Amino acid sequence: MHFAGKYCIYRKRYNCPVGLTSGDVFWDDEDTWNTNRYAGTLPDGTYNTDTWIYFCCKTDGDKDNPILLPSESPFFLLAYKSAKCQMVKWAVASWE
Repeated sequence: MHFAGKYCIYRKRYNCPVGLTSGDVFWDDEDTWNTNRYAGTLPDGTYNTDTWIYFCCKTDGDKDNPILLPSESPFFLLAYKSAKCQMVKWAVASWE
């Protein structure tokens, strides 16, 4: 399969797959009236008074060249350094 492109995926199980680089995003949540809630399956991260989420990125391709990924089930790709998303062959994208 051809995975080269510019995209990120949520990290799960502490390590990025071979060929992807680790990244993260942190935000300082409201301290006084913080009502954060979380449930279900979540990416690796910290979810308490502040939020820290980890992801894995691929940066060796062109977003306009479709990559081949398993598309039988829904999945999330995160845009990398752009509002434009990576094209995925045989997949239909939505902004949800």
